[in-house]
Amino acid sequence: IIAARMECCVAEQEGVKRLLRILILHQNMGSGHKRVARIVEDIIHSRMEAEIVNIAANDILRSHFMNCFEPFWNWVMRRNWVAFADFWGAFMTRALAMPVLEALNTTKLYRLLDLHAPDLIVSTVDGFNKTLAVYALSNAIPLHIYTTSYSIFLDNVQPAAKHFCYFDETASAIRSFDLESAYFQRFLAPEASLGEKLRYVASFWYEVLRGRAEFLYARDGEEAARRNSCQCIKVGPLVEAKHFAKRDTRAIKRRLGITNGLPCVLIASGSLGGEFILDAVYAMLAGPQIPLNLLVMCGKDRRILARARRLAAQTPIIRLFPFGYTRDFEDFLAVADCVAARPSAGIFNECLVHHKPYIAVAPCTSNDKGIFSLVQKHRLGEVCERVRLLSLSVRRVLENGAPYAENIRRFLEEHPSDFETMADVIAHEVILDLEGTRATGPV
Repeated sequence: IIAARMECCVAEQEGVKRLLRILILHQNMGSGHKRVARIVEDIIHSRMEAEIVNIAANDILRSHFMNCFEPFWNWVMRRNWVAFADFWGAFMTRALAMPVLEALNTTKLYRLLDLHAPDLIVSTVDGFNKTLAVYALSNAIPLHIYTTSYSIFLDNVQPAAKHFCYFDETASAIRSFDLESAYFQRFLAPEASLGEKLRYVASFWYEVLRGRAEFLYARDGEEAARRNSCQCIKVGPLVEAKHFAKRDTRAIKRRLGITNGLPCVLIASGSLGGEFILDAVYAMLAGPQIPLNLLVMCGKDRRILARARRLAAQTPIIRLFPFGYTRDFEDFLAVADCVAARPSAGIFNECLVHHKPYIAVAPCTSNDKGIFSLVQKHRLGEVCERVRLLSLSVRRVLENGAPYAENIRRFLEEHPSDFETMADVIAHEVILDLEGTRATGPV
C-alpha cells in the first residue's frame, strides 16, 4: 500500500538525471483496451512524477490488417453475428494470423521500443505480448500485462510479466496454461531471417493442425489444473474513478424524465449499439409484461436509436427511454435496478461497482464468456440463455434484487473494491518495479 506520494522517479543516463519512462501500449479494438490504459495512466500520474507515453500499437505499427480488423469487427458485432465474429475474430485470427503478424512486426516493434527506451512497459494489447516479453527480459525491463476481458488467450500470458487481472478466477485461468508448450518455447529475435520467421509460423500452425486449438484459450470460472506460477496481481473491478462517486438518483431521474416511480431496467451493448439492443427490446415487449422503465442505450448507432424512438410511442405498459451515446453512463447505472447486456468486461465491472444485478444475455464472443461462469458461480445476477427469454430473467431479478445485491457485496469483499485501494495496488507494483529498474539499470 502506498504510504505517501512518490514525488520523483529518476534514472541516470550518461551522467544526466532524467525522469523514468513508462510506455503504455493499448489497442484500438473496442473501448476496453484504451479505457484500461487511460485508467492506469491516470493512476500513475496521480501518484508519481514520471514520463508516460500512451500510444496505440496498431497506429504506430501501421498494420493494414489491424487497422481493417477493428471496423470489420464492429460491423459484424453491430449485426449481432456473434458466432461468426467469435470463430473468425477470436479464434481463427489467433490461430492463423497472429504468428504471421508477430513475424511481420517484430523488428518494427523492437525499433519502436528502442526509440522510446522505456524503464517499464505496460500492455493492454493482444497479439504482441510475447514480443514485448522477450524485449523486456533481454533489457531487464519490467512488463505489466493487463487483462481486459474475462477469458484469457495464450498471447495474454507471459512468464516474464506481471499480470494484472480482475479476480481470482482470472488468475486461475492465466495459471492454467502450459508454459512448456511450443508457443512459449519459441520466439523471434529482431534480426530473425525470413527462414526463421517461416519456421516460427509453421510451428504454431502445426500445433493447431495437431488438434491443439484448445491451448489458445482459457475461460474465467472454469475448473482447470494449475500449470504455471505466473505472477498475478488482482486489482478488482477496474473502472474509472467517477463510478465510485455517490449520486443523487432522484435528481438524475428528474433530469432524464423518469418520474413515474417504476423500476428501471437498463439494456446496453457498449458504445456499439447494434441489433442486439432491438432484439432485447422486442423480447421484453413480446414476453410477459410488467410495468417498468426500459432504459435503452443505443450508443453511437443512430439507426438503432431512431428505431427505438419509434417503438417508444407504442409501449403503454413498458415505458421506453431510448438514449444515444453518453459520457455519463454512470448516471444511468446509478438509477437502474438491474442491467441486461451482452457480456463485456467494461459494463460488467461497472455493474459490480454500482452493486447492480447483471443479466448476461447469450450469445457472446469467447473474450467474455467467463462472465457467464462468474455470474452463475457467485449469483451476481442471471444468465439468459436466449434473448427471447429476457423478460423472465428480468422479472426474477427484480423480484430478488436485495439477495443479488448482497451477493455482489460479499463477492467484492474478497477483492479491492474502491478506487483508491485499486490505485494503491497498481501504483505499489509500478513503484516497486521502477525502484528495481533504477537500482539495477537496463542491461
